[in-house]
Amino acid sequence: MRWHDIEIVLRHVAMDKKPIVVLDLDDVVFDTLTAIVNYVNETYGKNYSLHLSRRWSIAHAPWVKDGTVPFAEAVWIFRKVAKQMIPLREGAKKGILHIIESGANVLFLTKRTLYIEDAAKENLAIYGLGHIPFVNAPFEKGGKERVLRRLRQLGGNILMFVDDGPHNLEETHRMGFTLVKWDMPYNKTAPADFVISHWRDLIPLFEYLLHKYSHLSFA
Repeated sequence: MRWHDIEIVLRHVAMDKKPIVVLDLDDVVFDTLTAIVNYVNETYGKNYSLHLSRRWSIAHAPWVKDGTVPFAEAVWIFRKVAKQMIPLREGAKKGILHIIESGANVLFLTKRTLYIEDAAKENLAIYGLGHIPFVNAPFEKGGKERVLRRLRQLGGNILMFVDDGPHNLEETHRMGFTLVKWDMPYNKTAPADFVISHWRDLIPLFEYLLHKYSHLSFA
C-alpha cells in the first residue's frame, strides 16, 4: 500500500472526529496462527500445538526448529494460508459491528507484504467487513507506529490499539492511547495497558474506555 493511499484513508478516518478503535488483523480479527498450525499439521502429518509458538519468528517456529519444514518453504506457508479464507476469531464480526454501532470508528491496521495485502482485503470482503477502513502499514520496523503517529497528527482520536505482535506493542506502548495486547504464547513479556484473549473480553473493555473518556469532545 503506497503512503499516498494510506494518507487518504487516515484523513478520512480522522476527519470524522469519532473515537477510533485500531485493530490488527492477524490473530486479533483473523484466527491466523491457528490456521497456520492446522495447515502444517495437515500437510506434514504432524500434531503441533499453538502453544509451542513461543517466538514471533519464522526461524523459531517449532516446525522449522525441528527440521520438519525447511526455512525457505516455511516463508511461503503464511502466504499460502493468507490466500485462503482464514476464519475470523469467535465473536470478531459481532464485536466490530458493535463498536461501530456504539459511535466509534474502526480502522484495520495490518503489516503484510504486498503479495498478501489483497488477500486480507478479499478475506474481509467475504466476511462482510470490506467497507471498514483498511491500512497496510509499511513493511518495515516501526511501520505501524508511523501510521498511528500520522493518524494522531491529523487529529485522529485513538481510543485504543489492539495487537498481538510483540514488536508492534513495544514500538507503540508510550504513544498515549490505550494499548491492548491480545495474549499469545510469543508475547508474554510485551508491554500493554490491558491483556485480553477473547472478543468477549474486548467489548467490555471498549465500553469501559468509551465511557471513561466520554467527557472528551470527539466532535
